[in-house]
Amino acid sequence: MTNRPKLHLPLTTIDKVLEVTSYLLLLTLWIFAVYSYQNSPDIVPTHFNGSGDIDGYGDRASVFGMAGVCTLLFILLTFLTGKPHLFNYPIEITPENALKQYTNATRFLRILKNVIPFMFICIEYSSFQVAVDNNEGLDEGFLLLLLAMVYMPVLYFLARSSSASDKKG
Repeated sequence: MTNRPKLHLPLTTIDKVLEVTSYLLLLTLWIFAVYSYQNSPDIVPTHFNGSGDIDGYGDRASVFGMAGVCTLLFILLTFLTGKPHLFNYPIEITPENALKQYTNATRFLRILKNVIPFMFICIEYSSFQVAVDNNEGLDEGFLLLLLAMVYMPVLYFLARSSSASDKKG
């Protein structure tokens, strides 16, 4: 890993769109957290089990905890996007394949920077709906949707990184 080239990756149009969208999603999460705080009852559901049933309650201020965790993850991913030479790769990184591998890896992180705030928005919104509508839990399949939102990009970019054309580099 210490012999890996350090490259400056110029932002493509897609990268710029992903970056701007991720910041807008994070801002949307914080705006909804404020809205949710102002319009929720004093006690709200804070945790759901795998079946979507409520198994934890807390103060309505807990909405800011989720937004804070998302923001910390966002900052970490933003930092890591600038350090692709430090990532783990399924193949050896060489000067010949570094640009393609680094571009693929940083694109993956930019996708995650969009997926994670979107997931948190979905969770916040669903929790808010349960709190204000006095529902007993989340819809079935909600957890599966969230898991798919994370694992689909992981599998896609892992497959791209492991492709035969990159192994020759």
